[in-house]
Amino acid sequence: MSYIHTWFISWHTWFGGVLVRTWGSK
Repeated sequence: MSYIHTWFISWHTWFGGVLVRTWGSK
């Protein structure tokens, strides 16, 4: 369970970074 949770957080962190870059570019 903790493995999936860690992967989920990592994916969200990466996704958040992409969103920030996209919003900052606009």
